[in-house]
Amino acid sequence: MLTVMTMTMHGMPNNQRRNFGWGWGVSVRGPDHIRRKLPNQDAFTIANGSWGSLVVLCDGMGSCAYAHIGARRACQAIALTTQIHCCAHLQSQQLQPELLLQQCYKQWRRLITPYSVAECRTTCLLALLYKEQLLLCRLGDGLLAVDTTQDVLLPVGEEEKPFANITAALGEHYKFADWRCAVLPAKTVQAVLLASDGIADDIAASSVSAFVHDLTYAHRSLSPQQSRYMLRRQLKKWPVQGHSDDKTLACMYLTQGEL
Repeated sequence: MLTVMTMTMHGMPNNQRRNFGWGWGVSVRGPDHIRRKLPNQDAFTIANGSWGSLVVLCDGMGSCAYAHIGARRACQAIALTTQIHCCAHLQSQQLQPELLLQQCYKQWRRLITPYSVAECRTTCLLALLYKEQLLLCRLGDGLLAVDTTQDVLLPVGEEEKPFANITAALGEHYKFADWRCAVLPAKTVQAVLLASDGIADDIAASSVSAFVHDLTYAHRSLSPQQSRYMLRRQLKKWPVQGHSDDKTLACMYLTQGEL
C-alpha cells in the first residue's frame, strides 16, 4: 500500500486556505510492475502544520528488492524529521539544509530496519515551505519544477550522471554533496510540481515549462480529491508508447490568501 500523509487542509473551503502550502498527489503502478505483480516503488507525502508545509516524492531503485519499503520509509522519515527540525528552530529565520537532510537520513536508516540499505535505496525530491522561504532538495532523478509569477524554473537542475546507470540515492553513507538544494523567496512561487522519472523521462526538455504550468494551473481550482481522480485516469492511459515505469505526481500550491 502506498504511503501517503495527507495534510489537514484537504477538504477545507478555499477561504480557509491561508498562508499554507496545500496540494494533491497521485501514484499508479507501471505496466511492468502490474505484469510482474510487483508493488509500486514510488511514494509521496504531503503534510503541513504550524511548522510549515511539505511535499515529498521518493522513487525506489528498481534493482533493489525492497525499493518500495525504502521509498515509503524515506517519505515518513522526511515528514517526521522536518516537523521536529522546524519546531526546534522556530526562532531562526534561516533554514539549515545540510543539518536537516542529515537528520532525515539517520531517521530513514532507523525506519528501514530490519531491511538493509542495499535493499532499500531510493531517490528523493522535496519542497519545504518554512516561514517566507521555500527549500527545494533533489537526490537523484525525477522532476522538481517551480511555477513562479514569471516563469517555470528548475532550481535544482537535472541529475548529473558521471557513469551510465548510476543514480544518486539514499544509500550506505550520507553525502550532502549528492543533494542539489536551493532556497527561494516563497512570495515569488505559485506552485511546486514533483514527478517521478516514470513521467519526467517522457517529457521533452522543450515541453517541461508548458507541462508544469498547464498542469498546475488546470488543477489549482479543483479539490485534491478531484485532482487525484482525474490524474489517476490520465496516468493509467499514459500516451507514450512502450512506457513501463511507475508514475507519481505531487503538487504543492503556495497560498497567500483566498484563492
